Amino acid sequence: MRPGRTLALACAAALLSSCAAPAFIKGVGGVAYYHGDTRFFSPDGRLPYGGSDSALKREIVDGGGMIIETFTQPGVSPGMPPEERTTTLTRIGRSLSYSVSEYGSPLRGTVVFSGRGLDKWTYDLVLENGGYLTGTGRIKNGSLVTEKKLDQPGRPMLVREDLKRVSREIYYHQVESMKPLPGTE
Repeated sequence: MRPGRTLALACAAALLSSCAAPAFIKGVGGVAYYHGDTRFFSPDGRLPYGGSDSALKREIVDGGGMIIETFTQPGVSPGMPPEERTTTLTRIGRSLSYSVSEYGSPLRGTVVFSGRGLDKWTYDLVLENGGYLTGTGRIKNGSLVTEKKLDQPGRPMLVREDLKRVSREIYYHQVESMKPLPGTE
């Protein structure tokens, strides 16, 4: 597997950060912005592979029937544009399960919330290439924290995210700072 493909799959794993409570729960919905770190480790979590700055925009639409996440990380090398991925989660009936689809990605499966507060969830995703992604996430005290196991051919890994809720302005500033300097692209 190409090194860029492994990073792309890791970025896809990172993109599936979470899903905030849909609007069918009173008072919850709209757009939330997060910024922080995504770290990659050996499958047992002992050997760090590296990390990246990450920004996440989450839109809850259609009365909580759909969640659209836009995840951005710096390009894989200086002078490369940021990697941006969009994931759509669609509620399955009135359940706490959402089907996952990502534009241009081999990820498919479900994210399942536990309890009506929707502040804890699990991932169960399959990769087109035969791998899978499983894990958990939570939102607590303005932080979005996930831990996902990416079992893929070539380089399995553990992906951990710690993202803090930020304002719209800070989010867009962080995304802009991931772009290469003019003349270097």
